[in-house]
Amino acid sequence: MSQFLIEAKEADVIGSGILSQEEQQRVFAPLEKAETLPARCFFDPEFFAAEREEIFKKRWVALTFEAVVAQLNAAYPCEIADIPVLVTRDGEGCLRTFLNISPFDRAPIVMEPRSGCSNIEASYHGFVYNFDGSLRQAPYWSGRKDCSAQDMGAHALDLVPLASAVWRGIVFVNGSSNPPSFSEFIAPLEERLTGFDLSNLAIGLTELSDRPDIDRLEMGGNWKTVFENACMNVYHEGFVHDAYRKSPDVPRVTEDGQRTFEPVNDRGLTGLIFDEDHSSETYQALPLPKILMRDGSQSTQRLILSLYPNLFFSVLGEHVNATILRPLGSENSEMMMAKFFDRSVAQCEEQAVMRLLVREGWRQAGNEDAAIVRGIQKGRRAFPNATGCFAPFWDSAHHSFTKMVASDLGANSMPEDLK
Repeated sequence: MSQFLIEAKEADVIGSGILSQEEQQRVFAPLEKAETLPARCFFDPEFFAAEREEIFKKRWVALTFEAVVAQLNAAYPCEIADIPVLVTRDGEGCLRTFLNISPFDRAPIVMEPRSGCSNIEASYHGFVYNFDGSLRQAPYWSGRKDCSAQDMGAHALDLVPLASAVWRGIVFVNGSSNPPSFSEFIAPLEERLTGFDLSNLAIGLTELSDRPDIDRLEMGGNWKTVFENACMNVYHEGFVHDAYRKSPDVPRVTEDGQRTFEPVNDRGLTGLIFDEDHSSETYQALPLPKILMRDGSQSTQRLILSLYPNLFFSVLGEHVNATILRPLGSENSEMMMAKFFDRSVAQCEEQAVMRLLVREGWRQAGNEDAAIVRGIQKGRRAFPNATGCFAPFWDSAHHSFTKMVASDLGANSMPEDLK
């Protein structure tokens, strides 16, 4: 039996959410000898709680799409890794983010999306906030309806702001008191997009309304399982996905075993870059305007990329697919997917069928991934301390991702004398 895949290994504390020194050494070993995180790290609530504190509060994370709060005087509640967040847009169009938690009673400020309102009224006790998060009124605080923030004295607390940034239609947040540079965080992805002209792209509308078409898909597994299965995992394509299985372009190697793609593993950015010539039988060409380069030429380059910890971003000929990975507790997650097209396509009723074809193609792939993710989740639960290994030809990025998770949770790199 394989010691990696079958035998459960002893750890210091099962289910504690803490990696033992031996487990850390296995993770940080050279790729050929390294092992994955123990299986329990993919379902243990305490491990997930540590990830929430050390990854999803301290790093820049993709939260939602700007289009969901496009209207003025709007408030939109959402969550990331069980952290309630409120996105607002005031009458002048300024977008802000706050914890969606009342400093007074810990209740949610807003429970359903709102628009066209003059202020933000809290759901539980009716406190009234301005769109900049400042407390305006506290009705009946001392018995009178017109009680102001001043009447509350030291109890008058504003909403807790979160650092935020909007990049290419995606809203990012950071929950730390001293957030790192967003420009440095996004730089690896932005650098790969240099030369592409994405300025005229917009999220496609649904076929039956003028709402942005943002598709949601529950994956049935831990967020890390979804992330390691996505853009960085080229190895699985022809075995899991019907379209890839039928394509002569897959697996992405020549007859003599040379890659037909450029693997990407750069400062938290992972995935692959490839040429149209090596994918023409895999991705259906559609009669839609192509994404152009800034010099007006057509690019034959295609990108399928992930940015740690929770964004997938693909540039594929006629559209961009952006996916936000949302952890839903320790054993489930959701993908929020939006397709960006040239504006002549995104907002055109006559192109609704084309947009639907693109959407359904991504949804089919997502459903195929979700099926295997659910299976992996079940397998990991069976042997909580078992680990897996890496395929050196394919899995350098997967190894880097694993080390990033471990490092964020305080693990140390493997000592030189143990390599």
